[in-house]
Amino acid sequence: MSTRCRIRLADLGDLDAFSDHVIRHSAESGKEGSVHFAISRTPARPSVRDSARQRWERSIDEALWGRTFVLIEPQGKIVGHLELRGGRFPSEMHRAVLGMGIERAHTKQGHGARLIETAIAWAHASTRLTWIDLGVFEHNAPARKLYKRMGFIENGVRQDAFRIDAGIAVTDISMALRLR
Repeated sequence: MSTRCRIRLADLGDLDAFSDHVIRHSAESGKEGSVHFAISRTPARPSVRDSARQRWERSIDEALWGRTFVLIEPQGKIVGHLELRGGRFPSEMHRAVLGMGIERAHTKQGHGARLIETAIAWAHASTRLTWIDLGVFEHNAPARKLYKRMGFIENGVRQDAFRIDAGIAVTDISMALRLR
């Protein structure tokens, strides 16, 4: 690893830098030989910021809570993230959905595994979660390989789940990791 990025739990002071990262990262999807990994390349900054604030302000006992771990360069710039989002209903609060993104210049350096390890350790110590779920585009082989290596099991396929970039149909793979 050329630079040692650090990982920490995001707080409300990170909202602007986090939003900037999400916008930069989303813009990379499908560009310059990259696989498509985002449902939109152009998320609206106010929407990214406001929805993150709403999730982060919720207690982990509340529906729709979220906790985000940020990957930070030595210079202080957020270049990656992993978010766990809680369920919508009391009956699914034993599960969280994982979403992750790392800017291209920082991929293939072990940061994805470190983010996942950090989130799993936090989930064990701070929650009663039993499962972590995620969705990954079928053609995103590097991400699928990472998730499998980290113990996630493929458990479903949703054909034509999204239509991105002027109609490209994307199949979404559902994966899950049992924590307890």
